[in-house]
Amino acid sequence: MLYKPCLLSCLGTYYFFTYGLLDDIEVLLYAHRIGLIVLGTSIGGLSIGMIVHYNVITFPLESLCLRVSELSGITFIKLRYLVDILSIAVSIMISTMNHLPLYVREGTIISMLLFSAMMNLSKEHLAKKDITSLN
Repeated sequence: MLYKPCLLSCLGTYYFFTYGLLDDIEVLLYAHRIGLIVLGTSIGGLSIGMIVHYNVITFPLESLCLRVSELSGITFIKLRYLVDILSIAVSIMISTMNHLPLYVREGTIISMLLFSAMMNLSKEHLAKKDITSLN
């Protein structure tokens, strides 16, 4: 029963920000849109890096990359970039082979480049911080 007030509080906060504060904001300039993608992807990558470091929630892709990194010696970020590149390549191939519109655009490329880098930056920073706090 305790989860209901928490759920209502979260939904209320989401509703307030989405339809209260952010409702009238229009991003018209292309540079501003790119800036928002960069900001959002950076925040997301840093947050996921913290979650992965502290193992709060298990994400299947990140867990797979961590495990393969431990077993193979290939760095986490290289594996993550490899998965991102393969995913984008598969998307481009499917679109091309089936004569579908290409949905891989600049936002996808920016997200691919920034997300893994920010996640790795956050994860490594916290790992260094944990090591120095033990000494």
